[in-house]
Amino acid sequence: MSPRDPANPASFLEEEPRPDPLENLPWTGITVLLAVLGLLLFMAVPMGQPTAQEKLQAQRSHRAEMALESLQRALEDYHADHAEWPGLDPATAMALGPAIHEEDWLRRQLELASGPDGSTRPVASPSHPFGPYLPNGIPTNPANGLDSIRVLGEGETFEGVVDDLYGWVYDPRSGELRPHDPPFQQSPEPREGKRRGAKRKRR
Repeated sequence: MSPRDPANPASFLEEEPRPDPLENLPWTGITVLLAVLGLLLFMAVPMGQPTAQEKLQAQRSHRAEMALESLQRALEDYHADHAEWPGLDPATAMALGPAIHEEDWLRRQLELASGPDGSTRPVASPSHPFGPYLPNGIPTNPANGLDSIRVLGEGETFEGVVDDLYGWVYDPRSGELRPHDPPFQQSPEPREGKRRGAKRKRR
């Protein structure tokens, strides 16, 4: 830069050059710095944004919670009106034998109007003033797309239901309801003859 001339005021308006911060930094250092920044950016993106599979799982879990809450609330409302859990056949309730709970009666007592004895009618009337508790029907379990309900019998447990035919499992003695999620069934062990044959083949 030319020296400033007191006789030339324009020389005082010239800006002095600013030092370049990367001028004294070797190119090897610049390359390493860019590589580190790129790696940090690559690691941060997957952690900050959920994947499509995670979003789908979250939506499915939310729908399952909403369906379970709706069905459980209907069970509790029926119990509050009838002093018993739904699913009981009114004919067996008045008999001397054991009470019988069935899915058919469970559906009818939740989806239709019911009387004090648990009998049902398509619409509410003075003799059947309760309900319907689920006018749109039993909600499906989003995990398997089924709305069928497995009603546990005497001595049966939730863990004992291992098939995949039901959307829900219901205990009419306690009113507990669970989404049906059968455990993973491992394939049976191969027979002894096949295991021996495999050993001979490896030899």
